[in-house]
Amino acid sequence: MTVLKRSGNTCAGERRHRLTGLLYRTAFASLLATSIPALLSSSALAAPIKINGAFTEHMVVQSGQPVVVYGTATPGEPIGVKLAEKKAVAITNEKGDWAATLEAIPAGGPYELQVVGAQEKLVVNDVMSGEVWLCSGQSNMLMSLKQAGLDAKTNEISTGDSSIRLLKVGFGMAKSPQKKLDAKWVILDRDNAANCAAIPFVFATELRKKLNTPIGIIVSASDGARCDSWISTGGLNKTAEGRSKLAGFEEQYEAYLAYREQKMSNQGEKTSDVESWDREADAVFRNGATAVPAPPGAALYNAMIAPLVPYTLRGVLWYQGEINITRPETYERYFTLLMHDWRRKWKQPHLPFLFVQLPPVGERLETPASVSKAARLRDAQTKAGLLPYTYMVSAVDTIDKSPAEWHGSDKQLIGKRLAQMALSTQYKKPMPFKGPSMEAVTLEGSKVRVRFRNATHGLTMKGDVLKGFAIAGDDKKLVWASSQIDGDSVLVWSNLVSKPSLVTYAWADNPDGNLYNGDDLPAIPFRSQVTHSNIQ
Repeated sequence: MTVLKRSGNTCAGERRHRLTGLLYRTAFASLLATSIPALLSSSALAAPIKINGAFTEHMVVQSGQPVVVYGTATPGEPIGVKLAEKKAVAITNEKGDWAATLEAIPAGGPYELQVVGAQEKLVVNDVMSGEVWLCSGQSNMLMSLKQAGLDAKTNEISTGDSSIRLLKVGFGMAKSPQKKLDAKWVILDRDNAANCAAIPFVFATELRKKLNTPIGIIVSASDGARCDSWISTGGLNKTAEGRSKLAGFEEQYEAYLAYREQKMSNQGEKTSDVESWDREADAVFRNGATAVPAPPGAALYNAMIAPLVPYTLRGVLWYQGEINITRPETYERYFTLLMHDWRRKWKQPHLPFLFVQLPPVGERLETPASVSKAARLRDAQTKAGLLPYTYMVSAVDTIDKSPAEWHGSDKQLIGKRLAQMALSTQYKKPMPFKGPSMEAVTLEGSKVRVRFRNATHGLTMKGDVLKGFAIAGDDKKLVWASSQIDGDSVLVWSNLVSKPSLVTYAWADNPDGNLYNGDDLPAIPFRSQVTHSNIQ
């Protein structure tokens, strides 16, 4: 637990550390000598040392990277920090903020975190050093094992030890960036895992099994949250489109608060009721309404992300986009803006983002779709995935029914795919994580050849007949096509189209495609023109 001790002038032996190459004792004693007289003459002396709410008993800090410990205290007060024999000193700035950076700490534990000021000492016990991932987005990232129907599989999924820890950030909005975080780390075991977010839990257990190191997952997500709600005001101000999301902020803020309070009072629902939002979002999708109410730009960032900066992370898991379905043409820009924004905030330009492409939704059509907002948003996600240090997991095969609802995706399968991606890209444990993606389209007479990347072990299909391809001529009227696997390519044709000019795969709200690579990963949906320049 966190213990507060008032100890007057604590002994110098408790505060030994280096500061820019000098011994901790010398540096801290010098700082106290110059700072305490000013503090004693100030009424601000009573201001207690506070450590950010992310630093609690059972916490996990990122191993192998400098660890930033931060909080608040009296302006000018020197703060000494010690964790696993690593020490650092910081001076509280004029706003009352301090941040001390410790050298990288080896994986393991439990350790004790000590934070020492002029007259106080904070101690946090049972601190582990391992791998820390921030999990954010919409309600699919929040859904618990129980809500996802996986609670009966908890014993199968769980590692059963105490090395996986969770910090769950509750819903909150704010008009400006906040420092306070009301949350605490908990140990995840088989007794309490059923209420943990399903995808982060599966992801963490897979990493734990392969890495044999403590795993910390920070879940900060909200039902019905647009992408721009998670971008800082400074980030949004970098583009004209982003600035438009800040227009009318006060009105949007108050309107969403009223909407959320009405839901709670009229229907007795909790603010994080993902099933309630699911019903509303699916109704919006089916009926073509403009949108369900959502937090305004930057509001969620201010309350649910800002307090976590600069807590050292290995990477980010992201599952979001359902509520952006009404304007898919803007999603690539907002998601790219978000990734740049968070990398700047954390001062980690290579901070990896592993994200989930949207699953099927709605009715499965008997004829090829010429218009599909869900397909367009998936395409925007595919394009955003081209940003360096960004990786996309396809969920296009995680629901196989009609009609499909957003929350019906297989959370265990998605969590495992994210873990495979992380293990391969971040931990040098090579394993397949990329599905086939369209590389080139060429005409061969009246047939179209689609060549795929990520088909080293060949292409395959699930079932007796390859499905999901459609082509069109100059009239742009899509028809289902015959298709045949040929090495790393698929030949596509139809007797109804003599001169194809357009080819699509799994291009629908609820696609019915069954193309995979030899690593059992699904092909990425696409839509491509076939121009005369492709003719060979």
